[in-house]
Amino acid sequence: MALRTRNAVLLAKIEPTPGTDASPSAASDAVLVENPRWTPTASLVQTNEVTGSLDQLGSIVGGMRVTVEFDVLMRGSGSAGTAPEWGVLMKACGWAETVTATAVPSAAEALGSGASQTEATLGSSASSTANAYRGMPIVFSEDVTGTSFIAAYSADKLATLTDDMGGALDAGTDYQIPANVVYAPASASIPSLTMYVFQDGLRARFVGCRGNVQLRAETGAIGRFTFRFEGIYVDVADVA
Repeated sequence: MALRTRNAVLLAKIEPTPGTDASPSAASDAVLVENPRWTPTASLVQTNEVTGSLDQLGSIVGGMRVTVEFDVLMRGSGSAGTAPEWGVLMKACGWAETVTATAVPSAAEALGSGASQTEATLGSSASSTANAYRGMPIVFSEDVTGTSFIAAYSADKLATLTDDMGGALDAGTDYQIPANVVYAPASASIPSLTMYVFQDGLRARFVGCRGNVQLRAETGAIGRFTFRFEGIYVDVADVA
């Protein structure tokens, strides 16, 4: 009987203890994906035990590794300042997640002194922590209007922008950083995932999953992430 692969669901949850089933739930850990597929690879252990037979001893099957691959559409959660459901996958691919749930400041305020078109000194409500807003959008109003992104941010509240705003960014211009979620490369504290892949009534379980991600963004099309994870095969069961 053919497997109806479009009848599929993928669950993914961060493991408090790497390699231990985190029991993801359909209510909170489902991720909408395209083309889910997984490939097991057995680790074969070849022994060199002596034997009185002319026949060679067969290899022993050790642990079972698995590769899990799928695509995800590049879209947000639908609510500003709320991480998308694929955010958990990014974390296990070495990307740190920074959630700014509310705008900074809550109402637009004046910039500090300055006269550059590509740099802005943020006002009193802004953080004085270096890189606090790196990668985030920033909206300008009043004398200069428009939206840019913060490429760098210093402890003295100087934001270096990705765009030339076409006018002096001084105290006559207001700014606000809207609620957002930013992903940036991480080199430590990379979690592992438990993944359940349901396909037509069969549930495959994998633990200790970490991977990598690629982005495809074509003109006039929808951006897609392609994820590839490596993990440990647990089992396949017939479930509802």
